[in-house]
Amino acid sequence: MPTHHPRDIIKKIDFNQNKLIYLHEMLINMSKKPINRLKAVLAEQNKTNKWLSEQLQKNETTVSRWCTNEVQPSMENLVLIAETLGVDVKELIYSTKK
Repeated sequence: MPTHHPRDIIKKIDFNQNKLIYLHEMLINMSKKPINRLKAVLAEQNKTNKWLSEQLQKNETTVSRWCTNEVQPSMENLVLIAETLGVDVKELIYSTKK
């Protein structure tokens, strides 16, 4: 039975940890596919996250996270956003059709 030098075992552990970290980051990035177009619609209207947060009386960080697609607004908030921006709610969501 071959014996392994501790250095070789450590290299294998490091490799496996790096592999797991890479896979985890890939999953995170896959889940960050843009869902809403809030940032784009605000830019089209020359409006800022801060302006929207004031209009909706929401925390600026919350609106920023919506704009970066880190989290998604609830359907209720999406409707309020659409009304505030004067757009159809469909304009705030990327189409799923190609």
